[in-house]
Amino acid sequence: MRDVVISIKPRFVDLILDGRKTVELRKATTRLPKGTRALIYASSPRMAVVAQARIHARHRLPVDEIWSRFGQRAMISEAEFTAYYGDAREGVALELERVRPLMEPVSLAELRGFDGAFRPPQSYMRLPPFLISLAEQRFGWTPRRLELAPPGI
Repeated sequence: MRDVVISIKPRFVDLILDGRKTVELRKATTRLPKGTRALIYASSPRMAVVAQARIHARHRLPVDEIWSRFGQRAMISEAEFTAYYGDAREGVALELERVRPLMEPVSLAELRGFDGAFRPPQSYMRLPPFLISLAEQRFGWTPRRLELAPPGI
């Protein structure tokens, strides 16, 4: 299992944090299994890690099925959905759980203070070592080697 940082537009981050958006959509195939821990990076103009969550489930499906099953929970209009997926036949719906805002967001400038070469992902990326340490120290994450895998994995 991996820990990741996932980039999301601020408008959707706000909907996730207030509990209205429980599904994040992706065009590219993602390999994020159930139980993956995620730091949520709000992209420009916010440019900060603002929350943490877990992936409850990952669904790779035909686009029309994603819309029918998850459109409402993704908090996106049908026109936006169609424009986002374009000609794609398949997409990914990530169900989020255990979403918690960070008491103190971590700005891009602060992230680069730990690692000057840090670049936020376009979609998602494995947590670099400095972010794993930061998550353990600031957000109470336990090291993976000590954590039991959730049932069903």
